[in-house]
Amino acid sequence: MYNLAVLHQTGCYWQPISTTYLLGEPRVICVSRSPFDQYAELKIHKGFKSASSFVAWHKHLIKMQVEHELDDERVLRLTFEDFVNNYPDSILKICNHISLNPSINSTYQPSLSRPNIGKYKNLLSSIEIDQINTYCQASPLLNQYTCG
Repeated sequence: MYNLAVLHQTGCYWQPISTTYLLGEPRVICVSRSPFDQYAELKIHKGFKSASSFVAWHKHLIKMQVEHELDDERVLRLTFEDFVNNYPDSILKICNHISLNPSINSTYQPSLSRPNIGKYKNLLSSIEIDQINTYCQASPLLNQYTCG
């Protein structure tokens, strides 16, 4: 049995074990998001001006990755899209990962997050989509997100 504390953004996604070592032996859940939707959100809310600047920024983030940490048994990796679209299965994975009873009620409503999936289709130009798509195709970590 674990003592359970949920700490939002306590460690670095790319280094989930070494950045949380002060917590002992934490169970970490890393949630990634489609680079297309991620860029669309950053474009709207943070003023990103081009897909090429987003790709450069994202490449910088990936350079921080310590692959053996992402594959550590203490780390559960999920995509935001899978979490929302396959919520019951995702909850079971999470509960199993942190030894929590899956019958505990949650107030989370996947239907409120669904509109955020694929929103890039209405917000990005075909050129921006192509630039991000090319980037995703070249990255083993991101090729699950390629479109077309």
